[in-house]
Amino acid sequence: MAAGANADFLSLQLERVRPFLPVAYEREKGFGAKIKKVEGIEVSSRNLRLPIQVNPGGKFGYCTFAGTALGRGGASSTQVATLTPVGIRFNVELNRDVQYYTNSADKAIAQVLKKELENAVPEFATQIDMECQGDGTGVRLVSSNYAANVFTTTRATWAFGAQNLRVGQDVAVYDTTLATNRGECTITAINLPSFTVTVNSAPGGSTTGDKLLPSGVSGANPVTLFGIPYHDATSGTWLTLSRATYTNLATPNVAAASAALNVSHIRLLVNTIAMRNGQDVFDDGDWNICIHQCQQDAWADLGDNITEIALNAGQAQKMTDLAGNARQKPVIAGFQTMVGVHYNPTRLELVDFKNWGRGEAQPIDFYKDRNGNMYFTPMDTVGGGPLTSDEFSIHTLMQLFVANPQRAGFVSALAIKGGY
Repeated sequence: MAAGANADFLSLQLERVRPFLPVAYEREKGFGAKIKKVEGIEVSSRNLRLPIQVNPGGKFGYCTFAGTALGRGGASSTQVATLTPVGIRFNVELNRDVQYYTNSADKAIAQVLKKELENAVPEFATQIDMECQGDGTGVRLVSSNYAANVFTTTRATWAFGAQNLRVGQDVAVYDTTLATNRGECTITAINLPSFTVTVNSAPGGSTTGDKLLPSGVSGANPVTLFGIPYHDATSGTWLTLSRATYTNLATPNVAAASAALNVSHIRLLVNTIAMRNGQDVFDDGDWNICIHQCQQDAWADLGDNITEIALNAGQAQKMTDLAGNARQKPVIAGFQTMVGVHYNPTRLELVDFKNWGRGEAQPIDFYKDRNGNMYFTPMDTVGGGPLTSDEFSIHTLMQLFVANPQRAGFVSALAIKGGY
């Protein structure tokens, strides 16, 4: 007989699986995590009313007090901003056979149901972080080209690129004016360097210029979570109040005109906020500068230009790390920075988180039935019987607000460094 070959004994060999499950995608929740900690106000189905004093009272002047008229006075002027919560959900569903095959350490390296439960919370926070970068319209991508189920964008068309979308996410396709919802589809692939998003079956009529929004929105001009560019803006309507009418509701802004970030932008922004709010505006609050990695890089470039490396003659020297410490966030103008991949790479935000709040009818939590159960069995819409799967959901009914839109500031139209 011939010598035994490996193929003859494969049936005896054990198959090993590395007992670790790395995550092959970014999971960032910086701004969204901070929002979860800001003031929350319980609301009903009626609008949350946010009173704000828009003009000072009294009339200053001179008087001789020699039997002349003292003059008449005036009073301050107040207005009320209003908002209504929006419903947000994050659904996870698993077939029963997957649960059966992975419900013990003898069968799998992880119990899939438990793992999905662990994944859901940070992924929901990541999605909220993405929504916080929007202007309340829900737009996650504006296409510069469409062909054969592939939506392509550019930094010039949509500064975020394809960063704020997920593979497997259901999206609504809207026309460029947000007047027409063409229908929904599912993202099957995302190429971040190429700014392309592939879907399973784009709705009829999809074309260049169409916009991708989260699923579940409907009608013309849908309203979603009010993020940074909604509250920090120089024009438009803020919580039903017109900034054209109440100009002091416009957020201080420095327009960079496509220039690279520099120190003068920061100084002007800080001073403009102080001129609008008073020099003591930074004495309290929770102020942070929020920037994309490309603007952190641009700020580091400024440091490269002025860095002086002093060498002690004749003494051994440690090699200087010219790239800086990537794990250390920069401090800019005395403010801590929050660097994140979801921020608009053409903007720099100066945010006071004590100025932000949530109006909520339902805080963020797992969706439960009246008995406290958080797992549900979907029903067959044809036969009416239960489907062999389980579903759970994280949900909230909330909307974001700021108490004073001019207690903030932003630099806009910054240049994006090459490579980003």
